[in-house]
Amino acid sequence: MRRPVLKIFMEKPEIYSCCLPIDYREMEEMETFHLLGEREKVGSLLRRIKREYGDKIEVELIDPRNVLYFFEIFKYKIRAKEIAWVLDNKAIFRGIPSWDELRAALDQAIAVVSSV
Repeated sequence: MRRPVLKIFMEKPEIYSCCLPIDYREMEEMETFHLLGEREKVGSLLRRIKREYGDKIEVELIDPRNVLYFFEIFKYKIRAKEIAWVLDNKAIFRGIPSWDELRAALDQAIAVVSSV
């Protein structure tokens, strides 16, 4: 059975955006990362999704600077330094939604998939 797909477009700190070895003793960038607070809020929501939905929802975290997603970024008009939530190919939130808003959207997506 197909699962709803939730894509979260959110910039990652530079230390996580490359393929080169990183000296993780220097974590200054993470401390000054402009989306640190939002990143923590997204993490909290992701933990709730995992607890409530298990494997009923497929979640992808995507750095919008990843060129492999260029067409999706253009399609959903994702701006730099913006967090965007796309559920089953439809942009549903910009920024951080409340848990109630997110849960309602996920429940609706699961109901649609289950009815097919």
